[in-house]
Amino acid sequence: MDWCDQLTVQAQGGGDSSLLEITGPQAADVPDDARNLVLRAELAWRAAFPERAARLPALHWKLRKDIPHGAGLGGGSGNAAGALCLLEHWAGPPGADAQQLLQLAMSLGSDVPFFLQAQGLAELRGGRGALRLASAPAPVAA
Repeated sequence: MDWCDQLTVQAQGGGDSSLLEITGPQAADVPDDARNLVLRAELAWRAAFPERAARLPALHWKLRKDIPHGAGLGGGSGNAAGALCLLEHWAGPPGADAQQLLQLAMSLGSDVPFFLQAQGLAELRGGRGALRLASAPAPVAA
């Protein structure tokens, strides 16, 4: 089993609001409405950056859930951070100020800033997860 979710996005063929399609072995009980962190991240991003958001149509998010829902493994937070990164990419330059994006991530949840800033390193975090206290290369499995 892969321990990662997969998130993709494309322009929706019609309609004014984005939708979220969830598949995969861990999709049961994962909400596909405004309670889901992917759609919450999009709504918050659009509210925070209305000029850039105006460039984007309604979106069709596809989430393949392989991380168990509600298990405390950060799947939802990682998905929210991924959604923010995809929105930033899709909206094009100029990108959001890093501090503004970090504040937005913190408004979504304590773990979202960690996933937004993760660089593939083992990290020690403080506060609500936004304070990077130390980092080192993650150990490689032999």
